[in-house]
Formats: sequence, C-alpha cells, structure tokens
Amino acid sequence: MGGHGILIYRAETKRVVEPDLDALFSRSLRRECSLRLDDIPGFTESGELVVKVTSTGGPGSIIASALSLSADRTQVFRVPMRDRTVKSSSTGEYPWSLDESSSSIVYIKNATGSEKQYTLYVNFDGGSYALGVVSIPGGQTHSYDIRALRDGQVPDVNGNTIPMSASQGHVHWSVRGAESKALIGRVEQFNLANGLSMTVACGACCSDSYQDSWLTPGSVTDVIGDTSQFTSIRRDIDCYGGLRSPYPFYSGSWNSDNTSVSTVNSTGLTTAMGIGSTLIHSYYSADQWSPVPPDYNSCQDFYFSANTAGSVTVKPIITVTWWFV
Repeated sequence: MGGHGILIYRAETKRVVEPDLDALFSRSLRRECSLRLDDIPGFTESGELVVKVTSTGGPGSIIASALSLSADRTQVFRVPMRDRTVKSSSTGEYPWSLDESSSSIVYIKNATGSEKQYTLYVNFDGGSYALGVVSIPGGQTHSYDIRALRDGQVPDVNGNTIPMSASQGHVHWSVRGAESKALIGRVEQFNLANGLSMTVACGACCSDSYQDSWLTPGSVTDVIGDTSQFTSIRRDIDCYGGLRSPYPFYSGSWNSDNTSVSTVNSTGLTTAMGIGSTLIHSYYSADQWSPVPPDYNSCQDFYFSANTAGSVTVKPIITVTWWFV
C-alpha cells in the first residue's frame, strides 16, 4: 500500500505539524482515517494554511479530501485537492462574481520545486486589473480575494483599480518561462449566507505570448544635468488571440545610442550629458508559444530579443539678460 504523510504549514513555508498518517491508518480497520486540525495537541495556527498529502504507493492507492469549517461552525466547505504531477497547466481562465454575500478567491499553486513567475488579470466589463509579473517560490500558493481588491480599491501595477460597480468577469493567468506546465490555478466562489461554494479549475492552452512593447514616456526633452525615468511596457496575447492589458516589464538591459548626449542606467533612468538627440533602448528576451501538432496537447516556445526605444533630446539653457537704462 505504501507509506503516507501529511504536511500542514503556513503560506510563508513555516511548517506547522506533521502527523503520523501511517499510525492513524494502522488503527483503522477500513484503512481510512480522518484528522481534525484543532484536535492536534499544540496546534494553534490560524489563517491561510497549506495541506500537502504524500504517498509512496502506486496510482490510486490513496484518496484524499479536505473540508473547511466556517468560523461559526455552521457550514462545511469541500476544499479541492489536486495531484500536482498531473494537474499542472500553462494558463487558466475562470469566471468570478460578487454580490452582497458572496466572494471569489483565486489560488495559484507552484507545482515545481523552484521559483516561477506568472501574470494574472482580473477582467471585468470595460476594463482589466493587471498584477504584472509575480514571482512565486517552489511549492507555494498565492491567493487573491477579488472582493478585498475591489472594496479596498487596491491599485494594480498600472495604478488602476477594480470599479466598485464591477460584480462579475473572468480571471486569466499565464506562467512565464521555459517550463510551461508549472502551476495549478483555480477560483473558489462562496456564499456564506446561503452556504454555497463552487470551484472552477479550467486550464486554457499555451502560455501567453509577447505581442508588442513600448517605452513610457516615448520621448523627453531635457537640459544638461536633468534626469528622466523610462519604463518598459509589455503587452501579451493569449492562445486564442485575445490581447491582454499592458504591464511594466523590468527584465533585460538598457543602452543609449549616444552617451555623450544621454546615459541610461540599469533601471531606465537617463541623465542628460550634452546637446543633441539620442535613442534609448530597452532589450529583453521575449517569448512566443504555439501548440505542437498533431494532437496539440503540448506547446513549443520561440525566444527572440525584443527592442523597444524612446528618445531623449537635450537642449541648451537659454539665458536672457535684461538691461535697464
């Protein structure tokens, strides 16, 4: 049958408890066991926890489920558990909705042992809320409460907020990097007043691809000694041809065509050095993904160097002297 184990830890990777599941199984004639967290001696942790069940047995040797009890102990919600070795995906697309007594929470799980990156968008009628590029440590889970983001008017990477009038839409996320099927995503919609919950975990197709990019501002006019900040903005396209909201992209390198006119540092900050004009470039590795025939169940990536440019014009300082007679 194999050995079994369970780890319960906080989202910031601090392990809380590791009960002996094999001992629990050995006391069960039906080869079943259950474990209540508040029955564990010394267990006092609360808030968001991660439950990880492991087994050395073959496929199908263990079935695990988790239940979450509401704070007033009147409602029980099933918590879906996924095998990260077979349920990982490159992207996800889920509905979300809010009303007076319901909310939607998005979960993104890193199913690998190393740090990964992803982009996430909360879309609604007339707009999109972009988180930009987010890093997630290996084996960890990120959660986003859409009601908290909306009601708290939390700004995204572009300074935009979810309108208070927005009550439904869809969430889209995409993994970044060469290892495409690295994350597991889902959205949970729950209504405490009515005791209802729903979980959606639908994978899309290949990861989002680079579409275009630009610098903001596109051009500046300075005098000698002035500094200006350029930011590289990237926009992606999903595997169905839908354009995603642009977001700042900081990876890569910067250079100036003429450093005697303006220099630029590693963050896009320019310094005017002399009279004239020059182009400022942002270079980074861009990726485009496409499904592989004939079954189109896997994806291949193509990397190339993206070059985005803006201009700096440095003008002389004009001094006007007035003479009074």
